[in-house]
Amino acid sequence: MPPKKGRAAAANKKTSSKTKAAPATNVGGKRPRSPSLDASKTAEEGGKRAKIAETANHSENDVETAVSETQKEEDNGPVFSGKFDLYAMILPFLSKVYLPANSSSTPQYEELYKTILTYQAKPDFSAQIVLPDAPYTKDGVAGSRALRDPMECLPYDLCLKDIKAVNKLSYTEHQKSFFLARDSDMESGPAVTANTGIIDGGCGIQSARGKFMMKRVWTKANPDGSLIELFEGFFSLMISYSSLYKRKGHGSGDDTEFAFWAVRARKDANGKEIGLNLGS
Repeated sequence: MPPKKGRAAAANKKTSSKTKAAPATNVGGKRPRSPSLDASKTAEEGGKRAKIAETANHSENDVETAVSETQKEEDNGPVFSGKFDLYAMILPFLSKVYLPANSSSTPQYEELYKTILTYQAKPDFSAQIVLPDAPYTKDGVAGSRALRDPMECLPYDLCLKDIKAVNKLSYTEHQKSFFLARDSDMESGPAVTANTGIIDGGCGIQSARGKFMMKRVWTKANPDGSLIELFEGFFSLMISYSSLYKRKGHGSGDDTEFAFWAVRARKDANGKEIGLNLGS
């Protein structure tokens, strides 16, 4: 049986690097990777993904409060429609804020959220998505400049299809290995799932499929009563190239897998979210 794509075990490594973000030529096998933060500008080295042992409570139930109940915006649970900016958990300048080395093992959600906003303002991100309104009769859209066609060097037009609202996630052990903190609550609570792919199949692509999962893990009320939110999830896309791309020396395909944090997209002067747009 051939080695699994994008696997975590070092003993099963393919001949090419697992952490490439830029297209490579003359690679015999697929190139598992995770997009770097600067995927919004370049497809740079993503770095090795960190693994950290189980940590303390990771529950959305621990909602922090900054203002009185009368000032709060009513929170009837997470809404997953709209535009989001994604940030890969492998990024060291985010992971060290999330789980500081010389502190308790409790995730520091608020500090992480504030740090992410400083990069979002540049704007930098690993990937972007947009999800339609429930009940999700349309496909969502995703994109990252780290996920590029090796011939054209242009980002793939990615889709999020078969979108479903679920009451609980179900990660495989392989998928869990990409997260920095794992506990009994990482799968519980309202969430959204989808299958990933390339819109219209892509040129030179034999097949492209993967998974998308996301839930809200932290929320807090701003002084003005509005809610701020932090999400986390998992994204994968397994691409197999056609014979044309193989003959051109691009290998058999390209695998991308990463756990991420996500925040809602920035807004322009008119209050409109900035980012990708849904298809017609």
